[in-house]
Amino acid sequence: MRQAVGTSLLVIAALSVPTLAAHWALGHIDWSVSVAFAAGLLPASFVGAHLSRRLPRGAQPQGLWVLSRRIRRIVTIYRIVRRQSICFSFSALAVERLPLA
Repeated sequence: MRQAVGTSLLVIAALSVPTLAAHWALGHIDWSVSVAFAAGLLPASFVGAHLSRRLPRGAQPQGLWVLSRRIRRIVTIYRIVRRQSICFSFSALAVERLPLA
């Protein structure tokens, strides 16, 4: 399993670097937002790694599922309050837009 994860991360990095370079060259990157994400990402990754070692093996996928559901609910409520359109994506191929106007 570690080899599969390592290979997957290598592919992600290989695809991300040219994409980053292209968007950087085109000026599509808001660096203030990038720095804010990085500031939260680094401590959260260390906390997540520490917690994942303490959880039983079966609890990790279930915990990730619960976390993703809660984040989706929070984003949906936020978008309803802001009166933005809600985009539910059930797969990469099926996207449904529901305007709130």
